[in-house]
Amino acid sequence: MMVEILCAVLSGCHKVGPDVPPWRVDRGTPVDYGHCFICIDPTKLLPTGDFQKALSGYLSTMRQLPPGDAERSVLVPGDPERAEVGDASKHGVRLNLQVSLGLRALAQSLNCSQRLPQEIQELPEGATAPKHPHTV
Repeated sequence: MMVEILCAVLSGCHKVGPDVPPWRVDRGTPVDYGHCFICIDPTKLLPTGDFQKALSGYLSTMRQLPPGDAERSVLVPGDPERAEVGDASKHGVRLNLQVSLGLRALAQSLNCSQRLPQEIQELPEGATAPKHPHTV
């Protein structure tokens, strides 16, 4: 609720809460979403420099909680993104089918498709990606 109060109510949006239309192209009304940006300098609140130490301790405690699924570990914000960056550094960036097909079409139109990764070059010629159900 606090995020919506800061982003929608405070910024003057006309529709808030359950009145906000769905985030779809066929919503039938102009977008009236607001934003709120807050910058906090932790050194101003904790000038002794204890913030980073306290944050590290908190995140460590959270990661050590028992997971809901014994096969997985507890993650905190940023953990999946760091893992994805590491994976992309080793194996390259993952692209979905729609992006891969668009990239191949662009490369073909520019006569440089031989520079594409083999996986994209070898996609079936008539392949099409499914459209998002809310695409007009």
